[in-house]
Amino acid sequence: MRRGKEIYAIPMWINGRAYLKPALDYRDVCNPVTGEILRKIPLFGAEEMGEALRSAGGSLAAWNSLGESGRKRLLSSLADALHDMRAHFSRLLAEETGKDEESASRDVQGVVSCLREPQVGMVTGVVAVPATSKGFLEVAVQGVAALTAGAALVICPSSECPSALLALAELSGSCGFPAGVLNVIYPSDEALVALHKLPGITVLT
Repeated sequence: MRRGKEIYAIPMWINGRAYLKPALDYRDVCNPVTGEILRKIPLFGAEEMGEALRSAGGSLAAWNSLGESGRKRLLSSLADALHDMRAHFSRLLAEETGKDEESASRDVQGVVSCLREPQVGMVTGVVAVPATSKGFLEVAVQGVAALTAGAALVICPSSECPSALLALAELSGSCGFPAGVLNVIYPSDEALVALHKLPGITVLT
């Protein structure tokens, strides 16, 4: 960690807006190559998880009213916006994963392709995507398939690459996605375990 550099916590994204408040604890987001602490993620419990899940549930009517073709149009719009910002997303991935920018750029382009030609998933309703051991591209492939089918998402990034997923959620808001369709929260270990036991929630593994 460079001395004199202030380390900031990044916000959650709930119901179409950034959301940050004092957390139970914080976890460092580090560059695995240099060991530099880049930022922190705030770890939240059942209250905030419940808020994210309610936000997702509240968006389902608007999201499903678009039909599959309408959802695909918005996903394609998000693909275009991500393509325009691919250099920024590649830098975020590179610094948090330790990948070189060429490899990170391939992952971003993979997400663009996934958004432009989405597969239709088998799950609907409120879907949680814990990303404990998943990268940006893998989370996107799972999430986009669920979105196309009509699901609303609560993504739980790990500390290994949270910023690109948060930035993608922010970008979705500027592309016309209904508020609450895409949420990002960083649960504590206890909240993550409890998530798997909640009724009416599909947890992708």
